[in-house]
Amino acid sequence: MMNMHKAFLALPAIVICVFAAAASADWELMNPWTTTEDLHDIWGASDSDVFFAGTSGVILHWDGTVCSPMESGTQQKLLCLWGFSAADVFAGGEGGVILRWDGTSWSPLESAAEGDIASLWGAAPDDMWAAVDAEDAGYVLHWDGIEWCEAYVEHGAHGMHDVWGLGPDEVYVAGDNGTVLRWDGTEWADFFDLGQVPLYGVWASASDDIHAVGSLDPGRLYHWDGQSWEETACIDQMSTRFICGVSADEVYCGGGGGDHAYVLRWNGDHWSWDAMTCARTMYNLGRIAGGRVLGVGECGYVTDRIAGMWTPICTVTGWNLNGVWADSENDAFAVGSFGTIVHYDGQRWSPMDGGVTDHLQGVWGTNGDNVFAVGNEGVILRYDGSGWGIMESPTQSALYSIHGTGPDLAFAVGGGPYPRVTVILRWDGESWQQVPFEHEGVLIDVFMRTSTDAVASGSPGQIARWDGTEWTLESTPTERSLWGVWSYSPEFTVTVGNGHTALSWDGHTWTTMSFPSPWYLGDVWGRDPDDVFAVGGQINFNQEILMHWDGLAWNPLASGDGPYISRIWPCGARDFFAVGYQGSIHCWHDEYPLGVRISVPIEVREGDRFGVRMYLDNPGPSFENIAVFLALGFKGQYWFWPGWQLYDPASGDGLAFQIMKVPGGTTRLDVLPEFILPSMGAYTINDINFYGVMMDAGTGEVVGNIDVKSVSYIPNY
Repeated sequence: MMNMHKAFLALPAIVICVFAAAASADWELMNPWTTTEDLHDIWGASDSDVFFAGTSGVILHWDGTVCSPMESGTQQKLLCLWGFSAADVFAGGEGGVILRWDGTSWSPLESAAEGDIASLWGAAPDDMWAAVDAEDAGYVLHWDGIEWCEAYVEHGAHGMHDVWGLGPDEVYVAGDNGTVLRWDGTEWADFFDLGQVPLYGVWASASDDIHAVGSLDPGRLYHWDGQSWEETACIDQMSTRFICGVSADEVYCGGGGGDHAYVLRWNGDHWSWDAMTCARTMYNLGRIAGGRVLGVGECGYVTDRIAGMWTPICTVTGWNLNGVWADSENDAFAVGSFGTIVHYDGQRWSPMDGGVTDHLQGVWGTNGDNVFAVGNEGVILRYDGSGWGIMESPTQSALYSIHGTGPDLAFAVGGGPYPRVTVILRWDGESWQQVPFEHEGVLIDVFMRTSTDAVASGSPGQIARWDGTEWTLESTPTERSLWGVWSYSPEFTVTVGNGHTALSWDGHTWTTMSFPSPWYLGDVWGRDPDDVFAVGGQINFNQEILMHWDGLAWNPLASGDGPYISRIWPCGARDFFAVGYQGSIHCWHDEYPLGVRISVPIEVREGDRFGVRMYLDNPGPSFENIAVFLALGFKGQYWFWPGWQLYDPASGDGLAFQIMKVPGGTTRLDVLPEFILPSMGAYTINDINFYGVMMDAGTGEVVGNIDVKSVSYIPNY
């Protein structure tokens, strides 16, 4: 056998710092392609030179194909853009921030504004106007190519929201209290007062063709024909926040209401509905060169009006995604609102035609050529590898989830709301049949561990279990809706739901788990009882969260601004897809399993214990004769398992390894070695390093790595 001491010393260090282990995993945003920040404005020099700006200082550049982030130098919310060429663009936003792009970088300009820069417009690079939204005054600023100066102020009034011009001697500003101001080349003056209506947008094609829009509910639209103002539309239960025009007979305006944004079109005579768009809140429309009109909204949403239809760009879809299933990391399906189906082929997500417009809620398959999707009105679809078809369904109630064990056994669950009666359907390989189970409530998720062990969760606080013969209800300590459920064994199941609810099953009773976040939880999935993930967020506040259970506590792995995450599904040994509102798709890449049970620095003393769980990561076939090294290092010394012997690098004494058979793929090490601190006095550990490697015991060739999964620290009280 080769000298293992020399072979081990020749290895590059494979170090995993436990306190930073979570950083080695990657929460990849797959859709939209660039950001989940809200976008507030658009300006484009051409179809291949378009800029977007939004919250947290986000500025994106689109070349017609790829949308790329730019370094803005600010974290302030950016509300507006205006430019004169691809190398001369202005951006404005909260706190009076104004930036200028020179073709190479963004630089700040002094604005002296005491409010938010709400809108920008310019006739020339040395003749720019800014509408300022301040708390106790309405401002208009002017840029002469050298500095920004106050050009108009109305104290005691509210803010100015939009500016638009026809030339250097004809500029209009709209603001609160029905204010419309006009610049004639010499001074600003009241052009018209439309009452107490807050006006958020103004656009003109000529002096006798001016539109102003505003109000929150109802949305109000006004037109100036050169003689008088006329209210041209009143949109109940909708806000009207923006307007953009191409010509006198092609003008667009819009806003939001309910779950979706809307766009209206003016044809020179009247307004009509143009489209319902995907974003729950749409913030602006912008015309770029050639008359092309784009829209932006919540969570990185960008839409383009193509052939009379508003089509998402920089994203595969903007509709809510409610379910995801993967056959592998290169073959996944997600479903959502209005019949949305998207597919991942290992390179990109692409839309699929399912032939329905009903909201789809769940998806599952036995392989990539045999996939089922379920949704509202009892709809059931099946994909055979070439296309989707509609299946006969025995119910018209909504179906929220589907899961099975093979081609001839699956369950779909749902119910109500009118009547509010639980529905369970069973697939036997030939047809769908309704299972007798009439209970008040709705089942929202189902998970099948085996053909004789399945569990479903729902509302109010419902848990139903399948024993291979029948479904029965189980008592839980909550009446909150339970949105997701996952089972590892008959003795361990987890369900999550509204109001940070998390429950665990020990084979006898359901127990409430302590959960540190007040957010809603949409789904749960795990690898084992000490490695469970939950997703969710704040539905109405665009907040997302990813939580991890390590056997002792729930800990946040990722959180922040972004759409609510509704479902997760594994796509490989350690990775998983997560989907949610506004078409959001993430992938969690867990290159090194999580070590989240302890943090450093930590005060330790003799007799304290560390419990270590490892993964063997063998990318090749099974090996029969492998030397498995596990080493723990701190205070400049190293101990090797088995036996945790102190290692002397000079002599090689203490170098220990385990000879074993290692299967191909990723395998959890069955042995959970426990290290007891030796007598070294009381001291502080600032970092704990785990070295792991697998070597061919005959040649010394490295054949795989060993990754920390979790580490627990138990003080010797």
